[in-house]
Amino acid sequence: MASKSTRETAPLLVAPEELVQSSCCFVAEAEPCEESSEQSSWKIVATSYAAIVTVVLLVAWRSASPYAAAEAAASARAAVEPQALQEIVVMEESRSCSGVSLPCVGGIDVGGYGRLWLLQAGANTPAKPSTAPASVMNCNVLQVPMTGRVYGGDRCPGGPFYWPGLYANMMFLGKAFSFTVDLSAADCGCVVAMYLVSMNHNHARGLCKGDYYCDANSVCGVACTEYDVMEANKHVFRSTAHAADDPGGQAAGLGRGIAGLDWDKYHPGSDCIDTNLPFQVSVHFPPGDTMAIALAQRGHDCQPQIFSVKYPGIDEALSEGMTPVFSYWHSSDTAWFDGPGWNPTAPSFCSLEDYGRCGEMAFFAEMSLDTLDSDGLQGIM
Repeated sequence: MASKSTRETAPLLVAPEELVQSSCCFVAEAEPCEESSEQSSWKIVATSYAAIVTVVLLVAWRSASPYAAAEAAASARAAVEPQALQEIVVMEESRSCSGVSLPCVGGIDVGGYGRLWLLQAGANTPAKPSTAPASVMNCNVLQVPMTGRVYGGDRCPGGPFYWPGLYANMMFLGKAFSFTVDLSAADCGCVVAMYLVSMNHNHARGLCKGDYYCDANSVCGVACTEYDVMEANKHVFRSTAHAADDPGGQAAGLGRGIAGLDWDKYHPGSDCIDTNLPFQVSVHFPPGDTMAIALAQRGHDCQPQIFSVKYPGIDEALSEGMTPVFSYWHSSDTAWFDGPGWNPTAPSFCSLEDYGRCGEMAFFAEMSLDTLDSDGLQGIM
């Protein structure tokens, strides 16, 4: 177990130079195309209609609750033609990775995919609605504060709007999704999570201020398929596949009641995955209802740590597309996750009295989505 001084001085992933891509925030404009007079007239009408809708929404937003404004916005947008919808979405997506206003917190450039916009959750939970806003640095680093949760999106709205079509519907089957994570501030009772849910297909607003969030445990009142790539802190790492009607799911990794990752390979100060430092995570989805996880760390000579979950329905769900979610949370009851006695051969690092020693931020960076090699493991073996 790391000493107090080690925890306090552990380096955080704060956009080191090798992660900063100064050219990622600008894309040259395309040549303008000629329009017929008929097309120009239609565009003027569509733009005018969009302006009227926008004014109506702004009046509603001033005079009603955020939930009511979001509901009105979603209904109005659904009735607007595609080109007029683009007039409402005011973000200049090709030029900036910064968000205009909440719920959009900015965009991350994902290798092999493109820009992934990140949308702040409407609420943490119905009982505890407060959720701290995440932020983006240099189009490459996502900072998620305690109680923060963000959803991957295809666009960045210019106001407090949610609707299912906002959310990215990414295709992961036959692909590997990789990223670097810094969870050095997450001690006992703290959970840094990256997972996939079927949000783009969900049309129930739920109980978290109508943001359409869903997961296998119905945190916001709506159940859907969920694949937890990681629920982790400095001491445990858990990957779980859930059907919409299976809150418990099937899990592997390091933690209570699961196997696949050895404690001596993953802990603060380890010579394999030292969790006081950033490390690399890669999830592989080869055909065959399998989710394979690989952990590695730059500068360490040990082989990547690989474990997998096989679960019925993974291929089908992935072929329909899923939305990535990033969060950082804590609870006074995470015995299922890192509770006392889960590994009697490991040092006693978590007691009920010590829960909740959570630092301010978790960091995600260097995201990429790549097609798998023929062996299904993208050359990590």
